[in-house]
Amino acid sequence: MRLTAGEHYSVSYVSQKWTVDYRNFDYVDARGYPPGTDSKIYQPCKITPGWPYALLLGRVSGSDPLPIGDDRVLTAKRSGHLWLRIHDRDACLGDNKGSVLVKITKLQNEVQRDRNLSELPQVSGGAQHGPADVNGQRYANSVILEVGSWWPTPTNAVEYNLSRHWSDLHATVGVSDDAPADTRMRFEAWADNRRLYRKELGLGQSDVMDLDVSGVLRLRLQATLISGEYANAVWGDAAVGG
Repeated sequence: MRLTAGEHYSVSYVSQKWTVDYRNFDYVDARGYPPGTDSKIYQPCKITPGWPYALLLGRVSGSDPLPIGDDRVLTAKRSGHLWLRIHDRDACLGDNKGSVLVKITKLQNEVQRDRNLSELPQVSGGAQHGPADVNGQRYANSVILEVGSWWPTPTNAVEYNLSRHWSDLHATVGVSDDAPADTRMRFEAWADNRRLYRKELGLGQSDVMDLDVSGVLRLRLQATLISGEYANAVWGDAAVGG
């Protein structure tokens, strides 16, 4: 199917299954193999480390591969044909079998909007969501983590399930304006155990965090108190899009 730059398309898995090794591993749907099985397969055949084998991938005329899975809305950044394939390198396709059936729909006025992290499933941790002030600016939809120096480890974290549906993450990061003057915090963002972001900030400082989270299943936001007794770490207006 040929896509037009700027237009939006839905790619959805319908039925049938495939396998990257019909002799040793089961047939699976477009979401690919679960972690327990995926880890047992010869890893050098992966196109992108961190994505499961047999995941449905897409590519538009020379672009980098995108994870599709069982459902994704694509915004075409260039015009060209949409190519779909199994996640397995070309040199390793000899023991593949099966196929999957997908439905591709051009969307009219239906565009996947950015979503606040507070709208996504929180897998672990106890983050608060709501308004917070950072460096003199109020952010209405924030992820807020409390951290105290008297804790056994002055670190707090939260994990969200991104379901491999999103391509970018953006937020304004900083210590809440009601923190003590000597507060200093280390902010980190991890994607499927890969660190994407690390920044140390004090009271009255902020940083814009823009990250590529294409193909990410689990997002972890983490804050560590470096100095001070107690403070809130804030990811202001944290949202995913793409």
